[in-house]
Amino acid sequence: MNRTATISFSFKAALASTLGGILLTAGATTALADYPERPLTMVVAAGPGGSNDRAARVMSNFLAEELGQPVNVVNRPGGGNLLGHEYLRQQAADGYTLLRTTAIPYMTINQELQGASFTIEDFQPLNLVDIDTSMIASSTRGDYDSIDDLIAAISDNPGSVSMGVQPTSSDMINATLFLEAIGLSVDDVRVVTFDGGGDVRTGVAGNQFDFGVVGEAGLRQMSSEIEPLMTFSREPMSDVWDAPHVLEVVDQHGVEDYPHVLSGSIRGYFVHYELMEEEPERYARLVEAFENIANNPEAIEAHHEQDLTIDWMGPEASREMMLQEHESLARPEFLQIVQPD
Repeated sequence: MNRTATISFSFKAALASTLGGILLTAGATTALADYPERPLTMVVAAGPGGSNDRAARVMSNFLAEELGQPVNVVNRPGGGNLLGHEYLRQQAADGYTLLRTTAIPYMTINQELQGASFTIEDFQPLNLVDIDTSMIASSTRGDYDSIDDLIAAISDNPGSVSMGVQPTSSDMINATLFLEAIGLSVDDVRVVTFDGGGDVRTGVAGNQFDFGVVGEAGLRQMSSEIEPLMTFSREPMSDVWDAPHVLEVVDQHGVEDYPHVLSGSIRGYFVHYELMEEEPERYARLVEAFENIANNPEAIEAHHEQDLTIDWMGPEASREMMLQEHESLARPEFLQIVQPD
């Protein structure tokens, strides 16, 4: 081959390579520009009225603005969020179906105790927005206005004091560990169970039982109706509640080595894990949309009006926290407490 032919061949090869790159880039850009082409679905793995449902409905409005397509909220409650989680996994991993749920403890319980077809690793968080600390509370119309009064009543009259709680929840684990640490047990109270935290909160405010153990965030809207008795936090929450935290209380009872304080319910927004690999542009677009909303003053105000949080943690840090909390919760002695019947 002569020099002229070599130069001609090299030029044609370079041109072909350049055009190929342009076409690939254009194809990726077009694919991203076309997404989403139709409405999205936001699955809520819980019933209407609870914090997950309220957050999804607020978020869906702002997400529709970001993406240019409606976002329809669909409730799929049941089985400790199992039905909603299974429902997402049955949908295509194409970015058109999202999930709002309480990942911890329910994904752990689904996986470890309920024979779920998935593992927690199959879900990719876009953002964890809410860590809801467990709290013991009673009604302002009830008989107890301090944790000491409640403990004394349980000790003096085993079986007569009633406790409202979700049976498969971090709240139940925290309550059990606390009672056992101070020399009591769940058998010393009458347990009244509910399917959702919203029902427990309503029961607390309505004085339907003597005390409830439930996430504190949802109680803030009804603070005038409830008496905070103790938070399951490692530090005081005095900026929100006038109540001692669990480590302070057990210390007063001479407990030197408290077993564990679970973080409570951890909620957020999720997609299929496969979306990151199979549709990376769509995944990136969703992450961008959620981050924009988390920094949108109007969205922040809309969430705060309903006592909802919208802080930006991001997918990487969210996944790390989710898996760490899953590992902590998946201890046999904890799972035994929330073993479904």
